[in-house]
Amino acid sequence: MTRRHLFDSLRDNPIEPDICDWGDCEHPPVDGLRICLNHALRAVEWIRTNTVPDERIDRALQTRPNTAPAAFTLGWVYAMSFGDLVKIGFAQNVARRAKAIPNDGVIGVVRGTMSDEKSAHATLRAHRYQGEWFHKSPEVMAWISENMQRYRAA
Repeated sequence: MTRRHLFDSLRDNPIEPDICDWGDCEHPPVDGLRICLNHALRAVEWIRTNTVPDERIDRALQTRPNTAPAAFTLGWVYAMSFGDLVKIGFAQNVARRAKAIPNDGVIGVVRGTMSDEKSAHATLRAHRYQGEWFHKSPEVMAWISENMQRYRAA
């Protein structure tokens, strides 16, 4: 099998799942794929090392050396309250982010990546208000209490 056939098999499928199709993974899939970014990168690496070379695919998959994809850059997943809403977001610097957005305060943080933020959004999707904002429901507040630490501003 060529790389092109394997790569094409990872592309669009008319039935898009809510979670990754790879084993017991619960991360949200990448747009247009049935698997999450982590498993897509693993599949690409397998394709690169176990199939016939195809220069077009190599060019399409090239990344800058020694840089992690943004989805895997370590930072903070935070919960920020504003009235009856909670924003679940990602930032390298939570204090700076809190100053940039109107809010009533940061109510939780956990070390994580943008992929972790997307996973939180998928978990809480039933309570979504718009984008990264969720209704401040008992379920959302319980999830924050169970999965995040209290934020202590410096």
